[in-house]
Amino acid sequence: MSRPSPEITTQRLACRAQLLTVAFVLLAVPAALAAQPQAQGSPASPPPAQAKPAAKPTPETPPPTASAEPKSVGSGLISDFDDGKISARFGFGWTISTDSIMGGQSTADMKVVEGGAQGTKGALQVTGKIAQGGAESPSWAGVMYSPGAEPFAPADLSSKKTLAFWAKGDGRAYAVLLFTQSGGYMPAVQPFTAGPEWKEFRFPLSAFNGTDGHDVTAILFSAGPPAGEFSFAIDTVRLE
Repeated sequence: MSRPSPEITTQRLACRAQLLTVAFVLLAVPAALAAQPQAQGSPASPPPAQAKPAAKPTPETPPPTASAEPKSVGSGLISDFDDGKISARFGFGWTISTDSIMGGQSTADMKVVEGGAQGTKGALQVTGKIAQGGAESPSWAGVMYSPGAEPFAPADLSSKKTLAFWAKGDGRAYAVLLFTQSGGYMPAVQPFTAGPEWKEFRFPLSAFNGTDGHDVTAILFSAGPPAGEFSFAIDTVRLE
């Protein structure tokens, strides 16, 4: 049997990424944001136990194995946005993720703005509106970073131990979710609050369900319930 073309494989990965993101964000984001913790510069306590997701559908092709450590991960910097572009030093990069793929009405937009953390040139501004969702269709919107060459392709980031970033915003509670292949694509969640001033957040990778980072598939920065407009910015996203 002939192997699928790279284009078809990429499409399948992208489709699976969307479906998995939907299934697990619906579970993880509301649980993380419900507590509405206060902003902290140190790692937050693990969120309450979350409901188990439905059985993961069997992919049409075997799941990809984690790629070797990306060449550019050495410095640890993912994005600083100082060049005015929505770009990443390695990986597939940044994309919008919202509940619209499930028929939801939440929206999000991202753009580079002037004035980053610690006086740097730029930052990534994320704005949008969370629409009211039902009990079985919670709402979310945000931005997702894929460290692999394709969406949800695992990347070996095990040489690093901490995810760090700066954030500021409207004071809402937000969540950062980390997906791994070995975790069954079920994300681990850490909440944070983006206040009016730039603040650094640092989370050990081990805080995300004990991962060592060897097969990270995505990192999602997301707003969720309650409904309403939201605005936050992130800068100097890096691994240490």
